[in-house]
Amino acid sequence: MSQYVFAQPFAWGRPTVNAKTIVGFARDRRFKADDTLLFSASALTGFVSGEHLTSANFETVRAAFAKVLRDAKSAAPALVLPVITPEGRKVYRVQGGAFTEIPAVPRSGALWVRKEVLGLPFDVYFNETPFCGREKTFEGSDYVVIDPTAYDASRVYPGFCRVVLSGKRRANYVAPETYFDVSATKVNPCGANDALLQAMQTGLKLYMRNSGFTDVTLGLSGGMDSAFVASVAVKALGKDHVHPVLMPGPHTTKESLEDARALAKNLGTELLEFNIEELYGKYRKTLGLDVFEAGLTKQNLQARIRANILMALSNARGWLLLGTSNKSEAAVGYGTLYGDMAGGFNFIGDVFKSALYRVAREDAFVRDVIPTSIFEKEPSAELAPDQKDSDDLPPYETLDKVLREILTGKSVASVKKHFEARLVDFVIKHVATSQFKREQVCPILVLSETPLTRLHSENFI
Repeated sequence: MSQYVFAQPFAWGRPTVNAKTIVGFARDRRFKADDTLLFSASALTGFVSGEHLTSANFETVRAAFAKVLRDAKSAAPALVLPVITPEGRKVYRVQGGAFTEIPAVPRSGALWVRKEVLGLPFDVYFNETPFCGREKTFEGSDYVVIDPTAYDASRVYPGFCRVVLSGKRRANYVAPETYFDVSATKVNPCGANDALLQAMQTGLKLYMRNSGFTDVTLGLSGGMDSAFVASVAVKALGKDHVHPVLMPGPHTTKESLEDARALAKNLGTELLEFNIEELYGKYRKTLGLDVFEAGLTKQNLQARIRANILMALSNARGWLLLGTSNKSEAAVGYGTLYGDMAGGFNFIGDVFKSALYRVAREDAFVRDVIPTSIFEKEPSAELAPDQKDSDDLPPYETLDKVLREILTGKSVASVKKHFEARLVDFVIKHVATSQFKREQVCPILVLSETPLTRLHSENFI
């Protein structure tokens, strides 16, 4: 007898198709009737019309399973899945099309099922909140946890299945569209960067499905952030569902134009182009040149013109606008409110800039489609002549280390023991004064235990 975790999201509102997927999946892999498939909650989201598989849908689902099992004329494994009912969340076993409730105990934000009840060699926890919007974040959190001694409710990883095997303290991650045998000695573990990339893809697909979007758009600048977002979006959704937009301005370099166009070509996507220089000039003329004595005002204006164009395309075409601001920039307010910080969903908002480079280099697809020059050039917003991020910020590797210390709750005095006091004061000041920006950003996919919602200006006063 084997036990498996299945983490494949199903087709929205098509129970017969989904039942065929499950039965076919089991048949193709020669599963036996005494095998068990454990289903994560978000895998079942959209199984039938509505957000979740609920008790009200049982008859539809029962009928679908019964028909598919009858037509398949083959044995199917037992299915164990969390279900939402009017009385609360419950766990059911599906065997031969029959649904039987399994005793489950709420514990630490999850449903705990004892191994004796399941007839398995381990206890199982199903999380109770596969989708939750909290403090302007989106957690497509979904996990099955094996072994109560290793269970920690505070460690919720979004968008993919998290499994902790008995006797092991580390997490093993499962990509969507995959399964693994939890009774085997070795379980398909993947590296942290692989898990991060999988979480981004799954989180994006789940958010789009629940929001009713099929396509996305984003601004391409020729820099790493937008290049990374575009690459992951194509990997998750396919090139026909991603619509990048290039909007050169007065300070956009020839190299950035070439890089953005090369990226779009490598991805196989159509690149829309709008030059904003004429619009930028009209704004300046309308408002009066005296308003633009401050250089920052001119920079922000360019970013907001681009955001207007992107949102117009979003409205006209029904595309979800993807944010391209990373965690490092958002933490210290290095971005334009209602400009490059605008969007409908941001799956890199909880990822440090330095981590983006590491993930991009390790994934073969992302590494191959992003031009080498983007990896090599110094980051720049290109909103002013010869501008570089390093003109205003410490190196991202250093900044990210300081931010990690702050986000883990260490005191300012403690952080200053490991970093130069002037650097720490700089970071603290910018974190505190940019709180108003972070309060107004689009939903961010939570990918860590230290999201920016932990940063509050009052903590540093």
